[in-house]
Amino acid sequence: MQNKTIIICLIISQLLVSVFSSAGGQANCTGVAAGTDCASVCGVPTVAGTGTTACSWVSSSTLTTCTVTDCTCLTTGTVTGITNLNDQFCTSCKGSTSNTYANGAGTACVAASASCNSTIRGTTAWTVGDCTVCTPTTPALVGSTCKACNTISSAWTDANCAACASTSTPKGNTNFANSAGTACVNASATCASGSRGTTAANAWTAADCLACTPATPAVQFGASPATTSSCVACNTINSGWTDANCNSCAMAASPQTKNIVAKADGSACVAAVFSCTQSARGSNKWTNADCAACNGTAANANQYASADGSTCQATQASSTFSGQIFVSILLVLSALLI
Repeated sequence: MQNKTIIICLIISQLLVSVFSSAGGQANCTGVAAGTDCASVCGVPTVAGTGTTACSWVSSSTLTTCTVTDCTCLTTGTVTGITNLNDQFCTSCKGSTSNTYANGAGTACVAASASCNSTIRGTTAWTVGDCTVCTPTTPALVGSTCKACNTISSAWTDANCAACASTSTPKGNTNFANSAGTACVNASATCASGSRGTTAANAWTAADCLACTPATPAVQFGASPATTSSCVACNTINSGWTDANCNSCAMAASPQTKNIVAKADGSACVAAVFSCTQSARGSNKWTNADCAACNGTAANANQYASADGSTCQATQASSTFSGQIFVSILLVLSALLI
């Protein structure tokens, strides 16, 4: 009868804890048995800061599992640091999250696929995702080992690039490995040739060609089917130049050139300041230099900018300033003759 009373009291106390605090769930700690002090078996994290509360476990009486008394001990007050977290504490306090394991430093609970503790993890293979959350200073996976990003010089993968970008300070945008696997680049999608250029959805862009395959920095679209695309060398293009291809080829050249836009007829790349296409040029005014670069300098080639800079024309626009000087001279002469 006395044992039943103890069990009932224990259950009631656990219910009260769950009502008035954020009690943890059950966790299995090695060595837990009836009458065990859970804190000594499961371990308690240290929370530094001001206004913090000590973390504790509800000790096991006849049960073989333990529960954290109040999981808000990790966030109460102004917390400046947490140490000595372990998997058992994280499991008890994971709530509706997947943060079941303590990271390698024991400072936070993370959503790894297995324990971050190599001894506990055993033969469970590491993944890039686990390296990233367990050991952010070594977020990349090389073979079966988590490595620091600055130790990798070849065989880059998209997964490792994304991991290194997400853990850098500030966060980077070089989420994909170039085609040679020698560096991480800022592409819009993977550089893996087997996953690009087969449909409109995964089409290559000139910018991606430049980032992924610098030796073939221009994009060429197939004639049949028109949805296919590939990266090509600049010297293979004889016509149909676009601003994007011109810019990529200018960037890939050694030394880099200023021929960053395509002529109006697409026959070559030129060093205009803004696009030769009016729609792409937008509100940017035309100049004589841009008109000549875009249209050529042959007779009637529209190599001159209009007076208001809105278009190109075949004749030189009269200078408003020169006209004003001429009028002023006439006025002065008229005054002298009177």
